[in-house]
Formats: sequence, C-alpha cells, structure tokens
Amino acid sequence: MIKPTKFYAKNYKAYKEVNLDVGKFNVFIGKNSAGKSALARLAPLILKSLNVGSDNVIDFAPLGIDIGASYQDIVHGHNEYTRLELGASFDCDGEDISFFTELIFSTELKTLLVSKFNAINKGVTYQAELDLEGLEKNGNVNYVSNGKRQDIVFEGLIPKTTEDDNIFVLLEMVRVYNFDISYLGPFRSELKRTYTNKAIKNLEIGDKGQNAPYIFKTIDFKSNGVLSNKIKEWMHSNFDGKYFSLRSYDQSFSVICSSQYNESNIIDEGMGFAQIFPSIINRNVRDLKKIKGIEIIEQPELHIHPAACGTVADLYLNARNSNVIFVETHSKEFVLRVRRRVAEGIESDDVNIIYIDYDADNKTARLTPIKVDDKGAVDWWPKGIFEEDFDEVIALAMAGSSK
Repeated sequence: MIKPTKFYAKNYKAYKEVNLDVGKFNVFIGKNSAGKSALARLAPLILKSLNVGSDNVIDFAPLGIDIGASYQDIVHGHNEYTRLELGASFDCDGEDISFFTELIFSTELKTLLVSKFNAINKGVTYQAELDLEGLEKNGNVNYVSNGKRQDIVFEGLIPKTTEDDNIFVLLEMVRVYNFDISYLGPFRSELKRTYTNKAIKNLEIGDKGQNAPYIFKTIDFKSNGVLSNKIKEWMHSNFDGKYFSLRSYDQSFSVICSSQYNESNIIDEGMGFAQIFPSIINRNVRDLKKIKGIEIIEQPELHIHPAACGTVADLYLNARNSNVIFVETHSKEFVLRVRRRVAEGIESDDVNIIYIDYDADNKTARLTPIKVDDKGAVDWWPKGIFEEDFDEVIALAMAGSSK
C-alpha cells in the first residue's frame, strides 16, 4: 500500500509555500477566505495529476472539483510567468520516495510544461531540467540531467521512463497507483423525490454527492440489503431512531427517511438530512467494500444542527485507520468532539489540526499546526476562532446589567 505522508506546493493559489505533514485525521480550521478550501483540494490536485495523459501535466478539475480553468487560476498572483511547484512524499510499503515538480507556462507552445523535476529516495537525488535552449530554437520538449539528455516524457507530474533504477521503480509505482480518493465539496446536490434506476460502475460519490442515491441503490441490491441494515444500525442510535431506506418502484426508486413511527421522502425532512446523506452513504459503502484510500470533505456541518456535528465527527474519525481523512470545518462542535475522543483514548498522533490564516503583509496564506495532547488539550489556540459564542454571552450580560 502507498500512503502520502507530505504534500508540498510553491506559488499555489493563496499560498507562496505549503509544507503539509499528513496525519490519519487532518482538520483545517480558520476564518473565511483564508485558504482552507485550497489546502483541502491540494491532495486531489496533486494525486490526480500524477498521470493525466498527453494533453497536459495537471488535471485542473480532479474528481470534478473546480480548481481552475487555466494555469492563471491556480498560480499565486494569477501571473502566467510565475512558476508553480507541486510535490509529495509517500510511504511505499516502508520505503520513502519524494518528488518535486516545477511547472512553467510556455508562451511559445501556449501550454504548461515541466521545467524541473526532483526525486529523492534514501538520500539519492535525481534531477532533470527542461532544455530551454532547444525549446526556444526548435520548439522541442526535451530534458537533461547532468548535461545528458534524458529519455523521459511528462504526461503528468511524474515522468514516464524506461529507467530501472530503484528511484524510478518507486516513482512508477506512485504514478500508476489508485489512491481511491473521495471528495465531497461544501454544497450538496439537491435531492429528488424519485430517481430513475441507473447502474453505477464505480463508487465515486461525486463532488456534490450527486451519485449517492444511485450508489445506495446499487450497492444495497448487490449486498442483499446488508448496506441498508448497516446504515439503519448506525443512524438509529445517532439520529433519534431515524434512518435512510429505499423504496423501489417499477423503473425508479426513492430515498426514504424512516423510523418506527412513520416514514417520509428524504426531501420532506429538511436540508439537514439532505446534507448528511452523501456522507453517510459514502462512509458506509467504503467500509462495506473495504476501500482504503483518501477521503476529503468540506464543511460537513452545513445545514446540520450543532448537536449532530459531533456525530459527523465520529463518522469520519472511525475511518481514520483505513482512510486518510481531510476535513475543512467551521464547526466548534466538530473540533470539540475530536478533542474529546482523544481524551477518551484515540491516539493524539492520529489527529492533525491545522490553522490557516492569511498574512496580508506578505500576501500569502499560511498554515500552523495545533498540537492536541492525550488529554484533549491544545498547545495553543488562534484568537477569534470559535470564540463568538463566549463573546456574545459577555455582550449579553453587559447589555442586561446596563438596564
């Protein structure tokens, strides 16, 4: 199994530099427009750009995520002459490999090219550079290392090559590896009252959760009802006895919210259940199918009552040993539940809380880790984050005392 251990970037979106250590459970917090979403989307950008084919070296819409329509949309300062660097480190069954790929926009060819590539394994470094002189003279894209031409081609961030050195063997393993990435953006698709029967060939939930109903129906049928029973068992104890089920018709089906007293179509249950539906389906399907990979979710708490945010935190915390989890959240209840679970016994090293803020003076977003100890306490906390309730209570008391 191959696991990412670090992600790197220079001149990416709001960041001049990113150096992100990857834990089992990674939580991004911060104020609006600080750069949290860009950081959450860095993993799919890099991993889905390892091998993209001959058209480009970057997938600008990995998993349907709208990262940018062009190079200028993703490079810091939106300047096509600025060089972007993307990279990552991986644990390949106990052996480490890192790569760093620098990109430039070629005005001659009107396309994005790799300008420099570095890879490191066991202290051995391989470096290749674009032959700029040859590019300017005849438009040929070739690479050199130590003055010698290299037989490599970039159809993504990692080169294709016939070299058989250990460093290239590891790079090829990473390049073709299926990381089983799941991404849910901050807004979910509006659910329908009925769905036409449609088979799902893969288990991609969709960036807005748009495939969740079809995946629910397909996998529940293939598992002879095991999936729906699994969902019922988990939801029954966490959502006041309510749970998701299916109602089938001749050529269509509906998603139902059931309890021991009644049942209704999910769209009649309010936005909260519609918001959490893709998360519950995705998590239970991945567990049922024993999928090990990477899960990313932005703002899982939207439209959910604060009392349920801790339950959502548990939903993803329970996946941390089989999946690397990235969560971008504005919910103090979510973060408090994570800290509580650490105090109750979860390994503190599993949890990686990152605070993101924007440095206006240096015109860059920056990230700072917050360490959680085994008692659930933190080594520091950013001012103004989740303090609003306390501030409102003080203001209310002061207003009341002045009457």
